Amino acid sequence: MRSSPLSLTKKDLDEIFHDKYGFNSAAMGWGPRIRSRFGYFTPDDYYEATVSRLVTAGCAWLDVGSGRNVFPSNRRLAQSLAQRCGLLVGLDPDSTIDENDLVHERVRVSIENYQPELIL
Repeated sequence: MRSSPLSLTKKDLDEIFHDKYGFNSAAMGWGPRIRSRFGYFTPDDYYEATVSRLVTAGCAWLDVGSGRNVFPSNRRLAQSLAQRCGLLVGLDPDSTIDENDLVHERVRVSIENYQPELIL
């Protein structure tokens, strides 16, 4: 049993890694192959596994600094989570937010100036 939604297990990280790179080490690039061999996970792997744990069916998700990609190195997971949540708001002051095809709403503003609409 998990103690916290932010407590990641090796299994959680392995799932993200294998979904991203596959199971066949011969087909992986040299970087993922070496990381797999030594059980090393990148900060992206940790971030993606954490977000994957937190995005539940129907939830609202605010992706601050979304830019053109939710997860630049893991489009498959980004698509899956965008479909899982009820609302995905991409927030970024840069015009690249307009290129993000996975967010349900785009807000071109900094987090300091973001004013969410309250639904009562």
